[in-house]
Amino acid sequence: MGTTNNKDGFSIEFLETVHMQLAGWSGLMILEEFRPDETVPYNNFDFKVEIHSITGEISLQFGVQQSNSTISMYKAIYNEVSETWSLVDITAP
Repeated sequence: MGTTNNKDGFSIEFLETVHMQLAGWSGLMILEEFRPDETVPYNNFDFKVEIHSITGEISLQFGVQQSNSTISMYKAIYNEVSETWSLVDITAP
């Protein structure tokens, strides 16, 4: 995780330049201008969200492709009590 981690979203920093693709979300809205463009290389990214759910899981999933073509999938889950996000690697073995 990066420096931002609150109800408005979170930031993420990468050790190398990657390509990203948004894979899905639940309980929130991500405006078009705040979605990653899979054709653009990123060293970091800020997810800015509007939370819409008052029940159920609030999360988003995204894929990251490294320079060696390795693809990893991640799920960010929002905790309504602490108002912070946690990141889980959900890449299939």
